[in-house]
Amino acid sequence: MIVSVIPACFGLSRGGCRYALVVLLSVVAVIPMQAVASEEEQAQGSGSAYVRIVPSFILNYQARGQIRHLRTDITIRVSGDESVAAVEENIPLIKSALVLLISKQDQITVSTPEGRFSIRQAALEEVRAVMEAERPEAEIMEVLFTNFFVE
Repeated sequence: MIVSVIPACFGLSRGGCRYALVVLLSVVAVIPMQAVASEEEQAQGSGSAYVRIVPSFILNYQARGQIRHLRTDITIRVSGDESVAAVEENIPLIKSALVLLISKQDQITVSTPEGRFSIRQAALEEVRAVMEAERPEAEIMEVLFTNFFVE
């Protein structure tokens, strides 16, 4: 969806492009949240599996007094089918925790590799905290940023 809006921004004024992004963010906010695990990952049964959180996170953050935008795709690496099911059941809580965490970051943190690594570590702690409260048997191994775009 974002791919279709970005080329349209090239022909628009700065205000028109911002309007297009606001419309895009509004539409993305109402798309149902779901987790997707590939058939291969589900067939493994044991070992690690990956739960992709969809849709992408599109957030606002502060940068030198201006509102900036960040888009990221997040995948959670878990251990076993039971953990996949537990994460899928708690996607709204996980997503909420991650939105709060990522949206309070500053420009320097989101722009540097070290900053992104620290966000990733904090995201892992947040996801583990949510899952510990909801489904303590779930084993969360990693939180991965599979895409990270800062505007």
